[in-house]
Amino acid sequence: MSMLPNVLLLFSGLSAATMAYLAWRKRTTNGIRFLIGFLVAISLWSFSHLLEHFASGALVTFFEKLAWIGLTPAAFFWFAFVVDYTERGHLLHRRNWVLLFLWPAILMTLIWLPDLGRPVPFVWSQINNEQGALFWSHVVLSYGLLAVGSALLLSYTINSPRPFRNQGIAVTLGVGAAWAGSIVSLFGNYHFHALPVGFTVMAGCLLWAMLVPGLGNISPVARRTVMQTISAGVIAFDRDWQITTINPAARQMLQPEEPVVGRSVPEILGDNDAILEKIDDQHEPDVARTTITVDDRVLEVQISPMQDARYGFVGYVLLFYDITDRKRQQEQLEQQNERLENFASIISHDLRNPLAVASGRLKLARECPEERHFDAISRTHSRMDDLIDDVLTLVRNEEQAIESEPIQLSNVAEQCWRNIPTDHAELEVGSDLTFEADRRYLQQLLENLIGNAVEHGGEDVTITVGQLPDGFYFEDDGVGIPNERHSEIFEPGYSTGDTGTGLGLNIVEEIATAHNWEIDVTESSEGGTRFEFTGVETIEFLPPRSGESAPR
Repeated sequence: MSMLPNVLLLFSGLSAATMAYLAWRKRTTNGIRFLIGFLVAISLWSFSHLLEHFASGALVTFFEKLAWIGLTPAAFFWFAFVVDYTERGHLLHRRNWVLLFLWPAILMTLIWLPDLGRPVPFVWSQINNEQGALFWSHVVLSYGLLAVGSALLLSYTINSPRPFRNQGIAVTLGVGAAWAGSIVSLFGNYHFHALPVGFTVMAGCLLWAMLVPGLGNISPVARRTVMQTISAGVIAFDRDWQITTINPAARQMLQPEEPVVGRSVPEILGDNDAILEKIDDQHEPDVARTTITVDDRVLEVQISPMQDARYGFVGYVLLFYDITDRKRQQEQLEQQNERLENFASIISHDLRNPLAVASGRLKLARECPEERHFDAISRTHSRMDDLIDDVLTLVRNEEQAIESEPIQLSNVAEQCWRNIPTDHAELEVGSDLTFEADRRYLQQLLENLIGNAVEHGGEDVTITVGQLPDGFYFEDDGVGIPNERHSEIFEPGYSTGDTGTGLGLNIVEEIATAHNWEIDVTESSEGGTRFEFTGVETIEFLPPRSGESAPR
């Protein structure tokens, strides 16, 4: 017997085993574990056939069966490797994988069952000797899987960039050689077994793919995996504006009607003229950006033309980034900067006036030390102290979080009344309304309103605090505020008196906003001013006490 078949079997077995070892070291790469199974199967087949040539008696049958154990699952491992390597593994769920390997598992089990009479000997004879229906069923199934896997790999290789293309070409050529060797061995009338030749060529191709393009070190970055997991929304469409791709992130951001692929871009983005205008302007391979609003989200859109080396311009890809949080932070920062500018204006303007008054009075007091000069200086110092306190209050309110708790309106209002010098003014509280609020802030809000009412309404002003269906109101019977001034009273620095800081009502508005309350200014039933706070999270709503004015 010629030594060439044995040399080829030895070489193919060693090559496949070596490739399996190298692949095992990179077993986390896409499809490599199935490739390891394929290589181990080829190695087992090669060594078993080699040992069969040197065996005798029962060992011949043993090695023949062992060779079949290696060859039976080879095509199945190859198909699984290609499916996983080309990132089509999502097409085969766990149950499908089990079904795929069920046939080789059954066949291998039947081959190794002990000789118990029919049908076991019949199974082995069908496979090894008679080459009957069972043998040809396995051949047709295996060749079908080889053909489909090779077609998938070839298609994937053609559309892949280097070095992935080199990997795919090498693997395709190698398996093609093994396939050709198998066909020659099965149907040819040659004096040597061609299958070891095919496996040897395959081992050489895989060795080159493993060492040169780096099969096992790198694998194609799957378009589907990237599209499924990337946080940015992606929409691609061709020159005819027909959408070809949309990923889950884009669906979630835009919430388009189904289906999307195949529809035109204006159908999906028709309400976003900013994008369509940018696309019309994109004649050069430059990236354009714009911003759109979808529901309550702000999306930044990057528009990029797609260029193909062979066909040139082929379409566009849109990347959507949700910048809602960033936009809100930017708006908050702008609001804080605006407040800081207001504070700076208040400090620079409103503090200078009392300082100028105090300096002038001090000069007069030195020249003529009269009591009226010192009283004026004391008043200006008090005004500056109030102004500093109010500015600090505004700053601290921004920094401290709301800590809500059940609050009874009557208790807090009466406590605030005791804290403010009110002379002959009167307070009427006709509600035991209970709601969620921060006690510190609510007390500050009511104290500012009481102080404002006493300052502008007179010493004998009457203040009423009562409930609304979704909140509460605060009103007085003083001189009131002209309707045209209602929109100005919450602005920092607004004041109609000589002693106020102009920040009291601004603090009231800040506290209401922090609680997510709406605040409205109207005329009271007695011609004074009425502040209504709505959107309050009430715990209970009680009817007004007798004598209390009904809410308007």
